Amino acid sequence: PDPPAQWPQPSWLLNPPLPLACLREQPLYQGPLTLLAGPQRVESGWWEEHPGSAARRDYYLAHGRGVGLVWLYRERQQPQRMPVASVAGGWFLHGLFA
Repeated sequence: PDPPAQWPQPSWLLNPPLPLACLREQPLYQGPLTLLAGPQRVESGWWEEHPGSAARRDYYLAHGRGVGLVWLYRERQQPQRMPVASVAGGWFLHGLFA
């Protein structure tokens, strides 16, 4: 589906983001999560002198029966880094909605 014109912002951010388990590429948090919208690509650090420190993420809105609406991201691979698949399928829980 097309992302909304203005994505809602979560009321609570997890610091650090929580790595999620996956079942056949589907992220899990208190059960399976259904992706509702995304990706919304976010890339930081492109202006810095050390490009290896940049964050490259695809954010998604998702819903789970036990948790409601959540904000997830999946790290995009960077050539010099370890493959994302080695870290919980690459999915992270970053925010919760009230």
